[in-house]
Amino acid sequence: MTQDSAPGWQPFGYAGGLYDPDTKLVRFGVRDYDAETGRWTSKDPIGFLAGDPNLFSYVFADPANSIDPQGLQVVIKTPPDIQAAQAVADFVRNYRKMRDANTIGADKYFHCMANCEASSRGVGGDLAAKVIGEARELLDQYVKGDPIEACNADRAANAQGRAGATKGTCASACGNLRPPSMGPVQ
Repeated sequence: MTQDSAPGWQPFGYAGGLYDPDTKLVRFGVRDYDAETGRWTSKDPIGFLAGDPNLFSYVFADPANSIDPQGLQVVIKTPPDIQAAQAVADFVRNYRKMRDANTIGADKYFHCMANCEASSRGVGGDLAAKVIGEARELLDQYVKGDPIEACNADRAANAQGRAGATKGTCASACGNLRPPSMGPVQ
């Protein structure tokens, strides 16, 4: 790009940073990127803790798949379709754990855990959790004939898990649903 045809219209610059038209730099929380020189104006503020020996690099030189909006932690972006596939694996793993536990009352805990783990993967995982969780309850209610109360209790556990995905660990988000007979989380 050699010219800005609509100055001030688009505030976002390289990798989603905020463009400052006065300094002509792109701001990323604690450091700036100079698009004219193609360089950062300062070293990575967390130094070698970022895991990259190049202190003037950004997200391991892979901004298409990673972000660091505050300049303090690399976050790897996973495409939503991959998140959804990983969410399916979360549900399968938790279903197997539930079957292995063979504990009365454990199903709500595993519903919660599957939804939490899937939703914590991102928007694709969250969507997959909603679809899988609700499809399962509709199947249980209308095909298997489970009571509406039981299906609604499962739905509540599903929602608790999805809500807990952004509030710490899934084990803590779902801990109140874990039967004492299963023992502490390992």
